[in-house]
Amino acid sequence: MNDPGTIVFYYERGPVGTVETDAIPNGAGLLAYMPFRSASHHALYRAIADGRTPTCTFSRDGAEFTFTIIASPGYGQLEVRDVHRL
Repeated sequence: MNDPGTIVFYYERGPVGTVETDAIPNGAGLLAYMPFRSASHHALYRAIADGRTPTCTFSRDGAEFTFTIIASPGYGQLEVRDVHRL
């Protein structure tokens, strides 16, 4: 079970990592996260390396959200934009 202060986020329906609930930017910014060793995490980094802008999802307080990844400036860091509720 996850820590109640963290959220799991997903790429292509697979888990990528966890992020602290209050660390998710409202619109754009740097997102620090704890990566999972998963096929989804690998696929996300492959998409970034290929020049794509992958979209991830997460749930918070019963609502679904998405965000777009612009870059990964370092391990466990994502530059994100377009965080919005579905």
